[in-house]
Amino acid sequence: MLKSDNYIQTRDELVIIDDNNFHRTCFCRTLSDWIDDTDVSAFKSVDEWIKSGPIEGNPIVLIRVRIRDDGHEDMAETIARVHGVAANAPVIIISNNEDPVAVVAALEHGARGVISQKSTLEMALAVIRLVRAGGVFIPAASLLEQR
Repeated sequence: MLKSDNYIQTRDELVIIDDNNFHRTCFCRTLSDWIDDTDVSAFKSVDEWIKSGPIEGNPIVLIRVRIRDDGHEDMAETIARVHGVAANAPVIIISNNEDPVAVVAALEHGARGVISQKSTLEMALAVIRLVRAGGVFIPAASLLEQR
């Protein structure tokens, strides 16, 4: 929190949840460098994030998950656990699956955006900014595939 004589300015928070240490660390360091007004932290799992200390406010939560074609229980459970500790936290899913059914399922379970693992870091940053502003992001490839 930054203090001034007349106001208090809070920094946004971005939480990255990814069970792959290499990806998690690289993504965290890169986004920390690219986003000046946001504190970025990274965890292996939602449980690790919860155990890290009190969760205040509604951080943007970026979760890398593998959306299965045969069902979406893991993703749904992960989003539900995030919303259990930060009810209004915007969740963005990074996924290997661009199937329109999987993307819709992510949105139905409470995600505010889905980023393909094929996307660039610039695209991920644009999605984070859009979601932070209150928007929802659906990958164009998923919409085109449905046609």
